[in-house]
Amino acid sequence: TTDRPRRYEAPPDEREAGADDVKGYCFAALNVILDVAAATITVAEHGRLSSAETNLVRFGLAAVALALARLFSGAVARPDAKRPDPMSRRAWFQSALGVFFTTFLCPLISVWTMFVLPLGVAVALSSLTPLWSLPVGAWYGRPISATASVGAALATGGVACLAFAV
Repeated sequence: TTDRPRRYEAPPDEREAGADDVKGYCFAALNVILDVAAATITVAEHGRLSSAETNLVRFGLAAVALALARLFSGAVARPDAKRPDPMSRRAWFQSALGVFFTTFLCPLISVWTMFVLPLGVAVALSSLTPLWSLPVGAWYGRPISATASVGAALATGGVACLAFAV
């Protein structure tokens, strides 16, 4: 195995726009609205819970929602599904490290910043994620598309507006 990630190979029909794109944009907009609402509630209730306790509540509610969605979706495991190849010790370590940073450390720090910074500044800083997606995508060999560049520009513009407003 090599330490360098595999190059991205786009499927032939990747750029065909359709109903899935519209649905994705709607879910992205809903995600932003719910994220801002959750941040506002988190800051309003700051005195009662620490950032670790806040994350425990958030992930606990998310786990319950996923379990209910699974229960009511009627999804079942396919008996003919191919089992994935076993992972190496290095792959397990990388996965565990990714889970630690993504599901524990990042939310913990994000909630903590909401407690120590003004809410607008904390949300603005967390909105810079599209800027990180460009170099990470390039690292994995994915070409930087015009859409990704526009998204990064919009994120930067939105953060600049918030910075001047605060």
